[in-house]
Amino acid sequence: MKKIISIKRPFPLIIVISCFLGIVGSAFFYHRSLPDYAAMNAAKAIKTDNFKRFLKFVPEFSNHQKITKSEFDQFVRAKKKTTVEKIKKDLLNKESFKEISQGFFGIHQFLPIARQIDLTTEDDASTLTLAGEHLKTGEHAGPFIPAYYKIDYKLTSPEYGKIAKTASIDLINQDGILDIQEKTNFLMEKNVQEGFLNLYTGYIQSFANCINNDFDFNKLDNTSNTWSQSLNDYYGILKMRLKVIRKVFRPL
Repeated sequence: MKKIISIKRPFPLIIVISCFLGIVGSAFFYHRSLPDYAAMNAAKAIKTDNFKRFLKFVPEFSNHQKITKSEFDQFVRAKKKTTVEKIKKDLLNKESFKEISQGFFGIHQFLPIARQIDLTTEDDASTLTLAGEHLKTGEHAGPFIPAYYKIDYKLTSPEYGKIAKTASIDLINQDGILDIQEKTNFLMEKNVQEGFLNLYTGYIQSFANCINNDFDFNKLDNTSNTWSQSLNDYYGILKMRLKVIRKVFRPL
């Protein structure tokens, strides 16, 4: 009889342990299925530049388009100075990320709403290199994971040449527009302004030298031959009139 009792005693303990493990396991899986858990892990993957782990929680765009390493790298750069907590909060923004629940035993996932940047330029012939894409006016770059981006771009204009700039574009809650005014961008370039100043200074100095050389504008710098000739013609007529005036008002 004693032997039978000794055999039966472990069963209540086994039941208690099993219940305890069941509760712990349930709590573990419940915690893993929470949006906060997934958002925090995705945020840490972004801060540590871990693309493989990032895809576990952010596998694709909401339109089922694949997220490339290049798009992830751009997103990481955009979040470089952002804290993990702030990134987590951004991932929970339903205007930017669609939440997907995988059930009690699954991991919560976030699908970013694909953003794009629409390009407009003054000159249809201008081309733009942005985020590795070669674009013309009316076209768009993307997709981008929703964030606030600072993007380097290079503009090639047949009229104004090449311009390199950085644009700040908010793609958090909507698509962005990059409106490039080639003329303004070109004139704002420091080397262009310095060039204009040098041209103007050289022209004024040359103009003064030509006046001192009996109004001979054949050696006028930084101008066209047509303009030089028109100045010669104008001042030639002016000199003739001055001679006539001097004769008329010659002192007696």
